[in-house]
Amino acid sequence: MQVEVDPNMGKHTGGLYETGGRGWVEQPTPEGEQVLKPGNWNELEVSVHGTHIVTQLNGAKIVDFTDPAPKFTDGVIGLQIHTGGGVKMRWKDISIREQ
Repeated sequence: MQVEVDPNMGKHTGGLYETGGRGWVEQPTPEGEQVLKPGNWNELEVSVHGTHIVTQLNGAKIVDFTDPAPKFTDGVIGLQIHTGGGVKMRWKDISIREQ
């Protein structure tokens, strides 16, 4: 499962996408799409407890999803950027907390 991060409006930042499977499993609401601040730092928080995933972008809840058919229940955390289109991404202040 991946949490989408894209610096452009309307590209579903904070939404959940399953590569090699279901595709988009949960997209932001139209209001959630408006929370992104293009060209500025954005704060994205992802909380995962078992099959329950919540994403928040700039303090606004974007996704609150419980996966009824999880493909994986463990794995790694990775950061990736797709090439092309001149997209530039920077990451800072990354923290991981187990509960």
